[in-house]
Amino acid sequence: ETALCAFRRYLMLEPDHVEIYIAYLRTIGRYDEAAQKLASVVDDEDFSSMEGKTRHQLWMDLCDLVSKHPADIKSLNIESIIRSGIRQFTDEVGRLWISLGDHFIRLGQFEKARDIYEEAMATVSTVHDFSLIFEAYAKFLESLISAHMEREASTVSAAEADLLMLRLEDLLGRRPELVSSVKLRQNPHNVHEWLQRAKLYKDSPEKVIRCFTEAVMTVEPQKAEGRLWTLWAAFAKFYESHDDLENARVIFSKATQVKYRGVDDLASVWCEWIEMELRHKEFDEALKVARQAAGQKKAAALKEDKDDVQNRLYRSTKLWSLCIDLEESLGTTASTRAAYDATLELK
Repeated sequence: ETALCAFRRYLMLEPDHVEIYIAYLRTIGRYDEAAQKLASVVDDEDFSSMEGKTRHQLWMDLCDLVSKHPADIKSLNIESIIRSGIRQFTDEVGRLWISLGDHFIRLGQFEKARDIYEEAMATVSTVHDFSLIFEAYAKFLESLISAHMEREASTVSAAEADLLMLRLEDLLGRRPELVSSVKLRQNPHNVHEWLQRAKLYKDSPEKVIRCFTEAVMTVEPQKAEGRLWTLWAAFAKFYESHDDLENARVIFSKATQVKYRGVDDLASVWCEWIEMELRHKEFDEALKVARQAAGQKKAAALKEDKDDVQNRLYRSTKLWSLCIDLEESLGTTASTRAAYDATLELK
């Protein structure tokens, strides 16, 4: 106590030396007062560290201190402090979430710790942070399992160990989906990642449909990373693979109304639709769809918005090439001649 009193009087004369006092408090186990002093330091925007530490480093010191000594710190809201750090320091998010989980583990509040890890995995936006949290969570469950296994044999311990094993298996099984969620939080307009996510649900048609529905509603055409039309085509092909051509046609129809960045994207949608009809020997329907696509030339000519991708579809040689093939195979001489004439007008 004498040393503490001397230190406190010294700080009245040299307040900038507070870090020395904090270090001393930690060495003698006075963690509560050390945390209070450190908290006042990080709240003081005018404070200049004698040790050259940044405000960020001081914050991390505080979070580290409170998470490791939860039972000794009574005067501060530890969870609030760490969550404040999570909001402020995006480059330390993973580490801070782990500190918060560790805080509750040290208090013996294992269910709360599990909730913290789950919340963390559902909110982080980088794979790096997710990996740190996932590994910490898995090790936490493994340590609990080991602890139960080492206890004297009892029905209760065996049942708890079995439950923990199931939770660990569930966590490991969810990893691909959780990683996918992280990537999509980072960039919700990533077409490739949405397609990969749909593949994760291949054994659950309902989840596949929900995934594709969310994807096409989320990805904005002008922000899309990747070929947006492939997302719509994959959605339609999913229905096709389940012999549901009616819904596949509904999806293709909606896909033709999307404001893609380029004409080729829109033309690809129409071509995919036509080819689906041909695969199922729906020749009349294929010709009908082809003529519907080609017939948009007249409508486009009446509209002023030349930047609208739907108004420029008639210039797609890719689409006209397929239309001519169909007219030659399924149409009349007159309709075939008309298709050739239309393509010549494009030159």
